[in-house]
Amino acid sequence: KANLAGSFCPHRQQRGLDPRRSAAQLSEGRRFLRSAGALLRRAGLELLLVDGNHDDAEGLARARADTHAPGPVPLGFRLHHLPAGTRFRFGRLRCLAYGGAFPVRSPRAGRDWYRAAARERAALKRLTGGGAIDLLFCHDPRTLEQGAQARGSFAALVAKLRPALVLYAHQHRPHVNAAGPPALVGLGSFKDGQSSAVVLDSAETGRL
Repeated sequence: KANLAGSFCPHRQQRGLDPRRSAAQLSEGRRFLRSAGALLRRAGLELLLVDGNHDDAEGLARARADTHAPGPVPLGFRLHHLPAGTRFRFGRLRCLAYGGAFPVRSPRAGRDWYRAAARERAALKRLTGGGAIDLLFCHDPRTLEQGAQARGSFAALVAKLRPALVLYAHQHRPHVNAAGPPALVGLGSFKDGQSSAVVLDSAETGRL
């Protein structure tokens, strides 16, 4: 069985960070990963992770480059990363993972923002050709919480692929709306004390 989680965030090096603090953070991160791996091993689970917007993107990219087969990227400690655009089956359900987050355009948005927007539009357009899905796992729902007023390339992708359920995080507050399609479940944040959990049993789940 596999368990799906919202994001992967090993401590990344930041500019201006005290090296001694960085070493302590890395040590803490390794202890966390070892502990998580031990718990997963005892439970007989593998953890599939969708990246968020505070993750070590370079580290995840290196892990993906070292993995030649498509699909989940092994990270060790029974953890696996689902790169953006990964399609997989969960029981009989057709699933798509699309991690990351896109910053809201500010009045001072420069060339880098527009280039990133163009890259995301192109990436999302490529995903429309893979056929309909049942479940979408993402980090940032963009405008989906606006329902029928949702706009943008991500909302267009969801309209094209027609998932029954979208599971996401990023907002740090729980959100549930079954008025769709799609139904939306924002998981919130355990750190902030407001969170939801969704259990999908791949051995029993055949439809939503």
